[in-house]
Amino acid sequence: MKWFWAILAAVIATAIIVAFQPPRAARDDAKGAAMDAALINEATSSGPVPARPEPAPSPPPSTPPANNAKADALVKDLMTPRADEASKPLAGEANAKAAVTEPEGVAMTDGLDVTLPNAKVAPGRLLRKTDGSILADGKWLITGDGTERNPYIVPWELLVSAMDTYQPRSALRDIPQRVAFLDGKRVRVDGYIIFPLIVQQSQQCLLTFNQWDGCCIGVPPSAYDAIEVNLASSIPVNRKHGLLFGGVEGILHVAPLLADGWLYGLYAMDDARLKLEM
Repeated sequence: MKWFWAILAAVIATAIIVAFQPPRAARDDAKGAAMDAALINEATSSGPVPARPEPAPSPPPSTPPANNAKADALVKDLMTPRADEASKPLAGEANAKAAVTEPEGVAMTDGLDVTLPNAKVAPGRLLRKTDGSILADGKWLITGDGTERNPYIVPWELLVSAMDTYQPRSALRDIPQRVAFLDGKRVRVDGYIIFPLIVQQSQQCLLTFNQWDGCCIGVPPSAYDAIEVNLASSIPVNRKHGLLFGGVEGILHVAPLLADGWLYGLYAMDDARLKLEM
């Protein structure tokens, strides 16, 4: 019985203690408040709380000076040569321009005093170069000196170019000075030689720029690319070699032949000799 009453008393005491004890959350709040008070007292007694230092501002990135003499000089050195080179013409263009548009030589007035039938002479530009050749209008070169021993060698392209300004049917009546200059001069022109049909000997022939057999082969000649040739003496006509090619030397005449406005002939040659190539 004593043990019974002892256990019962312990249980009653434990229940009383639990009943009068505050909740755990309240204890935790009380404990936290006490700790906060202690911290405040400690801070107050030790002086004011120092302010947190602000981070020092980072220095701005370094920039080069506005007027950097070395940099400006370097840029100028790099860019100036390129600008100079861009403004210079190419070597080939400069040489071609110097050779064609500004050649060395003496200006000639030959041909301007020539009187031609059914035409007038249009001034051009003839230059006698230091080597004795003649540059016509910066494009056509005439070699030789116009003598019987060394006649002027005339390119067909120069003779044919007369069609650019002389077409009577279209009211164009200008013969270029470069062509008029050749009137009465001893010249040599190379081309195809055509004799009259059904003859054994002939003192006449036709010199043409293009190959033509008189019928079906080649390009028929025009007044600009054909020369009526009167030979110094008649020669036998041998056709077994077919079309003949060679040079004809003689006195050239610029003699427009018109009929009803149509141009039938422009060039003729007298006292001519053949230089055939077999």
